[in-house]
Amino acid sequence: MTVLTTFKNTWLLKILFFSLISLTIITLTDVHFVESHVPYMALDENETLEKALALDEIQISKVIYQILNESAEQSWITFEGKSGQILHLEIGLPALEQVRDFRPTIVLIEPSDPNHSPIELTQSYVSTDGARLTPFHEPFTDTNSWVLTKREISLTETGRYYLVSLDEEKNTGKLWVAIGKEERFGMSDIASLPSSIWEVRKFHENRENGKSSPWTHKFFLPLLVLLIAIGTVALSILVLKLKKSN
Repeated sequence: MTVLTTFKNTWLLKILFFSLISLTIITLTDVHFVESHVPYMALDENETLEKALALDEIQISKVIYQILNESAEQSWITFEGKSGQILHLEIGLPALEQVRDFRPTIVLIEPSDPNHSPIELTQSYVSTDGARLTPFHEPFTDTNSWVLTKREISLTETGRYYLVSLDEEKNTGKLWVAIGKEERFGMSDIASLPSSIWEVRKFHENRENGKSSPWTHKFFLPLLVLLIAIGTVALSILVLKLKKSN
């Protein structure tokens, strides 16, 4: 194989690769993917300050799925904030009957209050007590939720903040916390979408709804084809480069 042929083949593969990416982005845009949040499955794994889920760039939209139970009565998130920055915060529940009456509280711990227990910082509470359930359908994951409240909080300090989810009466249940408004997705986010969709649907399921399956989702096949195409093109480019070097 000549150098010219290798060069042409490599660029043909690159054109194919970027064409597939462009087609997928257009498809996902048409189905409102750009209106979605990047999902984080925290569940019951961040029950202490030391195990807080660290997030970057709070202006970028994210949704953190949490579970409060007997072994994890709190769920912690941490991020770096700047004075004057706006924290866009939304709190909701999966639309399940067993959590219909669940009203968790979110506590914002500022950099100057790192040694305080969340329960002591009553002035920083975002309470959902008495909140009405506003139905919300997320089209990309095809899940239903109830929105409890939306807030915009102006940060007053620069430094490390903590967001702590808890229930003052130690009730258990599922909730999600969404932050940020700017929609931005990287290649790693797109690559992990099939598993993320499955996990989000599992979070929203109960015995009545049955169990979720990743291959029943309407976007699973296109995403799977995309991932296979990306892998194939990347491997082909690598092989051509190895042949060229030899």
